[in-house]
Amino acid sequence: MSNIPHDGGGLPSYETDNFSYVELIAGEQPKILTVSGYSADGSVAMPAYTVVGFDGRGDLVPATIDTLAPENSIAPIGITASPILGNNVTQPVGLIRAGNFNIGALTVDGTYSDPATLLAAFEDAPTPTNIVLQQINGAAPQVLGAGTPQI
Repeated sequence: MSNIPHDGGGLPSYETDNFSYVELIAGEQPKILTVSGYSADGSVAMPAYTVVGFDGRGDLVPATIDTLAPENSIAPIGITASPILGNNVTQPVGLIRAGNFNIGALTVDGTYSDPATLLAAFEDAPTPTNIVLQQINGAAPQVLGAGTPQI
């Protein structure tokens, strides 16, 4: 319920609220596909729309690029549909496996903070992943642990 101050004795007043947002959806094709049945172990807190891959146990963790030992990289296979709590408790995850998205609305590990690297991230992803990324108005992704996510 709104609390409207009445301290002006009937005098008109004007107030504004400011907000900003970054559009997640960047196009109509491919159609968005969200799949359930995945889990995250809660070892890392992740906001919604984080680019993720599978760790060695099959849990979802932030996708990473290890340039020194590429075999330790975690290839991206999807985008989280909801936040993951960093409470070390296994949680079910809805995973976005297809769609056309703006990289400015995504959260990534620091190894994917370069827009060019992120734009190519899903090119070799396994089926049913069919994610297309676009950079709109020069927007860059949020980096995990580097502040408040934009969405």
